[in-house]
Amino acid sequence: LGDVYSAKALLQQMLSDDGGSKDVPKLQPNLITYNTLIDACRRAGDLKTGLHVLQDMKLLSDLQPDVRTYTSLIATVARRSNNNNDKSLLFGTKDPDMAFALLNEMIQEQNLRPNGMTFCALIDVCGRCGRVDLALVGLRIMLRLQKDCNNTTTAEESSSVGAWTAAINACGKAGRYNTAIRLFQTMENFGAKPNIVTCGCLVDCLLRAKEQEAEDTSSSIVDTLLQLLRYMKENNMEPTEVMYTSLIASAGRLVRLEVEEDDEMKRKKRNVHHPQQKILVVPSAITVTGNGTRNTTDR
Repeated sequence: LGDVYSAKALLQQMLSDDGGSKDVPKLQPNLITYNTLIDACRRAGDLKTGLHVLQDMKLLSDLQPDVRTYTSLIATVARRSNNNNDKSLLFGTKDPDMAFALLNEMIQEQNLRPNGMTFCALIDVCGRCGRVDLALVGLRIMLRLQKDCNNTTTAEESSSVGAWTAAINACGKAGRYNTAIRLFQTMENFGAKPNIVTCGCLVDCLLRAKEQEAEDTSSSIVDTLLQLLRYMKENNMEPTEVMYTSLIASAGRLVRLEVEEDDEMKRKKRNVHHPQQKILVVPSAITVTGNGTRNTTDR
């Protein structure tokens, strides 16, 4: 539930030398216990406490953090805190560098192999910080690790769908709609098949585009949406109520965009087949005589 204070209190009772309490007997915490506490920190947006728990885990000889530990910590970076009065919880809330530092630590120091959920959390952090450039860097790191690992399974490639979806979402928030479309069209080449969440994310991204921004895209927003809906139908994906509601709410603007695009295409075709002829207007020739009078000759 994100109640970090209560979660820490329960852990302290488990570790208490007096045998704990009536409700919590003395027990030896295991990896699941510590990961549950870090997950509470994630829900509360309390990165500072989560990092302290990580350090406590490293000091234990019989227990070491795993992939889930680091994935939860990475997901805590740049997350809004539940306690707005505690300024200490704002540590690392606007800096995705902490997420990359945790990724590097789990690979280099702990010799852990990040999975699709880890990169989904990393890219989502970059999107929350408005750093779409770093989101794409995170995606490239994931693809490079998959390429370098010879025993990458199909299931592992499929688990990376969340990372691709997070990257599409980050591009949409930053207004990079062409990049979002290209990511969607490319991801299947890397074994990541788009799901209903991916499609919904791209729909939301395209509907968020303003008229001027829509004109800058390489293809029509309406055409892309129609192709996306056809893709969903071909792959037996039922649009959600939220998706239908968003499409209905934006129907008027989409129709206006379609009409404007049709008019622009017709105008360009007319200019190609019937180029506008230049009309040369020759003005009257005006000369000045020697006595200062003007002599006008119409041509």
